[in-house]
Amino acid sequence: MKHAVWDNLAKNYEENVLSLTKIPQRRKQILNELKKGKILNMGCGPTDYLNKALVNTGNSVVATDISQKMLNSAKNLFEHENINYILCDSKNLLFKDNHFDSIISVNSIIPEKRKDVFLMFEEIHRVLKKGGRCVAFSPSYDSAEKAAKDFGMNIKLDDKEYRMFDTGHWQCFHTDKTLEDALLKSGFEKHKIKKVFLKTNEEFAQIKKLYGVDTTKHPIHEYFLVAEK
Repeated sequence: MKHAVWDNLAKNYEENVLSLTKIPQRRKQILNELKKGKILNMGCGPTDYLNKALVNTGNSVVATDISQKMLNSAKNLFEHENINYILCDSKNLLFKDNHFDSIISVNSIIPEKRKDVFLMFEEIHRVLKKGGRCVAFSPSYDSAEKAAKDFGMNIKLDDKEYRMFDTGHWQCFHTDKTLEDALLKSGFEKHKIKKVFLKTNEEFAQIKKLYGVDTTKHPIHEYFLVAEK
């Protein structure tokens, strides 16, 4: 994935990208599943919603991103003694083994190549403590297909690799099977995956603004997963 793509989105991120961490209900879902303590917010993006919530609930946070401009934006919005911002590629996390109590990914496990999905989950497993948790929202390939069919959206899809061309580049989206395979291959035998339908008023409004479609009668979904080492 090219850094420049995300650099270019940093300034006007919420004008171009669906921001789940902006939704209080989604933040609560994440917080309810965490093992509190030392937390990695992996691929944090340029917003402050989740970082504030994590610090305010008593955690020590490391927020990483592949884009320095994304990190700069997030840091400009929120600085605190209990959060550090680090430039880092999620395929090669710059931390020792068994380091974090929990790792969060909100739509950040979306590399261009499917093989890199496995690398990211392997790294997550490596740096989690025994008994630590990975809590993640992941974009659904099923919903991308549904949007193309039901809403007549001109979406470029790759059915072989389960990818979508979005925000100027290919991104790996997910099915329950691709997530299951990645979790098992990386060592997460204890895990749960469920569909979460994006049906709050704020989500409906974001989707309508970004994509020009009304999903109130046919909400799209993402996958919410919790995996324990």
